[in-house]
Amino acid sequence: MNQVNTQLKILVFDDDERLPVILKKIFEQQGHAVEVYSDPTHCPLYKAHKDTCDKTSPCVDVLISDINMPNVSGVELITRQKKCECKIIDENRALMSSDDCLHEDLGCNFFRKPFNISDVLQWLEECAKRTIQHRHMV
Repeated sequence: MNQVNTQLKILVFDDDERLPVILKKIFEQQGHAVEVYSDPTHCPLYKAHKDTCDKTSPCVDVLISDINMPNVSGVELITRQKKCECKIIDENRALMSSDDCLHEDLGCNFFRKPFNISDVLQWLEECAKRTIQHRHMV
């Protein structure tokens, strides 16, 4: 894999006790900054965006969320972000689930659990390329 050298700011939402810790460790080994939350409502960025995002660039580069979580599902989280005009690139968002429930209408990626970590790392490479292009455009 021809790795793009850019540090991504990544948010991971999953109420599982092990998977987010594993993802955080792997992503940090790749040089990325990672924050993990078991519930989207605990994330300061979730609380900050009540009605609309007033930023011109995204607060984070990549968002990965489990679909089934307490209080707010991954689908509700991404739907809310889109409604608030969140600046994260659609293709840099991903949902995870052990169920076969695609949400193509959200424009994000989907990983069916259990997934191969190499697939996620390849997707992160693509996210890095999109992020670099977006940073040059803003």
